[in-house]
Amino acid sequence: MTDRVLTKTEPSGAATASEGPTSQQAELELVGIAKKFETKRTSTLALTGIDLAIGRREFVSVIGRSGCGKTTLLRTLAGLVSPSEGEVRVQGRGLWRGNSRDPEVMHKFGVIFQDANLFPWYTVEENIALPLRMRGEDKRSRLHRAHELAELVGLTGFERSYPRELSGGMRQRTAIARALSYRPEILLMDEPFGALDALTRERMNLEVQSIATTTEATVVFVTHDITEAVFLADRVVLLSPRPGRIKSITDIALQRPRELDLQTTPQFQDIVRTLRHQLYEDEA
Repeated sequence: MTDRVLTKTEPSGAATASEGPTSQQAELELVGIAKKFETKRTSTLALTGIDLAIGRREFVSVIGRSGCGKTTLLRTLAGLVSPSEGEVRVQGRGLWRGNSRDPEVMHKFGVIFQDANLFPWYTVEENIALPLRMRGEDKRSRLHRAHELAELVGLTGFERSYPRELSGGMRQRTAIARALSYRPEILLMDEPFGALDALTRERMNLEVQSIATTTEATVVFVTHDITEAVFLADRVVLLSPRPGRIKSITDIALQRPRELDLQTTPQFQDIVRTLRHQLYEDEA
């Protein structure tokens, strides 16, 4: 049986019962998801009993201990792996049709990983515009879009630079801009700032908050950093140790836009402390 706790953090810091969006309201929905990895020698159940509805324009962070299935969950959402059981729905439409993914649904996703995965022989503008080039858009329109996005992510003036000439944070900004190039409705981000230093990571948190607001995208953000998860999210989903189940869902009722000083407030620290306790309470 899934141990699922729903909490909502009010301005007072108290926790009360909460419900997420209904199936009819959901932009993105996981229904009865389980994922088992099979090899000749082993069978590993990574996820089981996952039911989650995510609303339009909602920012959801996913946290949990190493090996709990966070990345598997995101890759399942993105259609990169198929669920062993259950269904992924986007705006009420199934992601999978038998063994094939629905291309119309797939075009709604922009996916960003920890490694920026830029092509070193392409400039910033060429990397950003690459998905548009693959979709057959003419050079003028795709470079215009690349320059729009470079401005959005703070890369104006670096459009003709190569990845080797950029800092880690700038490379990740380029990867985010590339994912936004074809205007996806849903952004899926797998620990995108995990390799960055602390100061750059803080700046990127502010940037991604601004980008989510500007683009009005629905965001699912996987991270191992509880502070980052709380700072960015409307709701934080905590997965249990493997096999990953939803252990708790915490609503973050903090005013937006959020500044870094918010992290020093008692209210913010109370939320982080509660989630940290939930994260480790099953340890022997």
